[in-house]
Amino acid sequence: GLGPKAGKGIPVVGHKDALPQESLEATEARLAPRSVKGGIFQALKAAGPEGGSLAYIIQSLADTGIKSWDEDRIAKSSISSTCAHDPAFIRVGVGHFALRAISTRPEVADRRNVSLNQKAASTAAAVAAKQAEVLTRLAVERGTSRTGGRPQANSFRCPKCQRAIHPEGSPLVLCDACPRAYHLICMPYGGVGDLPLGRWHCPKCVEREEAADRKLADFQAKQAESLQRVAELEKARVEKQQKAAAEKEKRDAVRAEEQAERLRARAAEKEAQREARDAARRAQKQPLDDFLATQEEHRKLARLEAAAEQAAQEAAAHPPTGGPAGAPSPGQAASTAAEAALAKQRLVVEGPAAVALDAAPEEHWAPYADAMAVVDFARLFGSLLELPTISVQELRTAAVWPLHGDTLPGLYQALLRCLIQEQVSLLVGAPKSAARRWAKVLSQATWPEVLRRHLLTTRAGVAVPLAAVEGVPHHQLDDQAIAVVTAADLLKTPWHSLGATQHLRLLAALVNDVANSAPLRRTLAGREAALASLSADRQKEVAEEKKAARERLAALRDEERLIREAASGAPQLPPELQEYRGALVGGQPAYAAEYEAWLAARADAVVASAAAAADLPQEVQQQLDALAERRAAVEAERRAGEAAHEEVVQQSAIRAEPLGRDRDDRHYWWRPSEDPGVIFVEDGSGGGG
Repeated sequence: GLGPKAGKGIPVVGHKDALPQESLEATEARLAPRSVKGGIFQALKAAGPEGGSLAYIIQSLADTGIKSWDEDRIAKSSISSTCAHDPAFIRVGVGHFALRAISTRPEVADRRNVSLNQKAASTAAAVAAKQAEVLTRLAVERGTSRTGGRPQANSFRCPKCQRAIHPEGSPLVLCDACPRAYHLICMPYGGVGDLPLGRWHCPKCVEREEAADRKLADFQAKQAESLQRVAELEKARVEKQQKAAAEKEKRDAVRAEEQAERLRARAAEKEAQREARDAARRAQKQPLDDFLATQEEHRKLARLEAAAEQAAQEAAAHPPTGGPAGAPSPGQAASTAAEAALAKQRLVVEGPAAVALDAAPEEHWAPYADAMAVVDFARLFGSLLELPTISVQELRTAAVWPLHGDTLPGLYQALLRCLIQEQVSLLVGAPKSAARRWAKVLSQATWPEVLRRHLLTTRAGVAVPLAAVEGVPHHQLDDQAIAVVTAADLLKTPWHSLGATQHLRLLAALVNDVANSAPLRRTLAGREAALASLSADRQKEVAEEKKAARERLAALRDEERLIREAASGAPQLPPELQEYRGALVGGQPAYAAEYEAWLAARADAVVASAAAAADLPQEVQQQLDALAERRAAVEAERRAGEAAHEEVVQQSAIRAEPLGRDRDDRHYWWRPSEDPGVIFVEDGSGGGG
């Protein structure tokens, strides 16, 4: 032919432009903003055409708060899988990804995993090749159908005018895609010069190609619509997840608040139950006779109040009419007596009035408390730690006059010796060597310097600035602060120039250090274990002793009963009734009447002997006295066992038993120092005073 018509060409199957490439804007619209894939897209978009590494993507996701992983291996695997299964991303290197729409680097195949885009491209190429093969075969078959299997030649009959030769002599134009041929004049061309260069397609083929183009456009439109719908569904899914997460977070917050409220209510309920148990325990601890006596005292107080009110009314109604001047009338005398009885009973019920004590300032009683702590510690552990045993008055006197005697230096040296021995046994290296040197040089002349260095060494890690404690009274300083202050003072002044309050506060701090030392803690743990063992052994012994005492007391009561029955002349049980204990025992119901008659006679004899108990014979009385002495011996033996156990307990115990307890469940304790006159009162709730 003279040349085909220039029209839209058919895309070559398998070319890279055969599949439509998604634009950057379409990809961004498709991906959810706060999803992992959306975060990867934003990170690679910010990285530019060169893309970014896995480490860069992981850090970007963590910075934006979208996703964070505990292990890098899991993070890299997850991001690599996400990028490999979405055509919008390409792998441009090992561990390096970029966006397909903006990347300038070629895609690198992953030997471990073939991406979804490669699979789709290969599948589309295979399908297109198959389609081309089918179309070619159909075209060949259509072209050879009229020629018996040979390729069909172009027809020389124009489909427009149905003539081979046009009357005007117009030439035929052969189609390059089908056997048709058209006269040039039968087509909308002005002449041969209007024909396009190259391949030419007839109007039928052009119409068919345009129909194929329309189908392709429809397919692309439907594909874009599907992608938009998928993006909308993904966006809706993400919004639904975010909404569900927000609702779950809200529910969790409400649930946490409800749980906290339940815990608070349960704690309040437990506290109320504990207070109720304590009140019940205190009520149970109060003896029943004391409780009844308290009620009777209140009833008597109410009666006396009513009597005093009635006596006052009668005295007001009958004033004195005669008698000596100033003498009260009988009604007034009765009223005065009733008021006195009422005041006395009110004092019994309400107790004495509270005595107003002079509140001593803290600088007076705080040093006294430190002195008591030191003295009590020396009394309890003096034999174990080789501490001197002194009284509170002696310690306070030594603190006021440090150079008067060796009391204060001896106490300092004994405490230092205990602390340095602990350092030698626990420390290592240079501190241990220093502690050994201090133990060797500790004496009457060197102990102040050893004390200063010990205070500095043991408080080296304590941040106590001297400026912060300057001007603060010594009795208000804690153990750490008094140690630092005293170490600084010993560097400037001799030890005997320190005040009495500073000495007592420092001694109390050293005592606390010794009490918290490992050797003393082991000693206390050993005492506790010994007390537990003693308590367990004592419980077994008490159970056995109570059983033996009950048996012995029961035998003594039976013996006393027999003696009294023999002295009262009560009838003895006949031999035939000694094995009888009721009408259904032994199968001899005939003995029932005789047994009942014997019980009645015995009861009468016992009543008669009780009425004449004062007239018992001297021999019988001596037997009863001997039984009473044996019972007293059993009770004395029990008390002796308790005293021996208490003595053993006192050798290991630290706190003694209280002196006593009153009706309000207050316990009274003597202070375990030598000074009398000071007593601690512990109320029922555990408080002290």
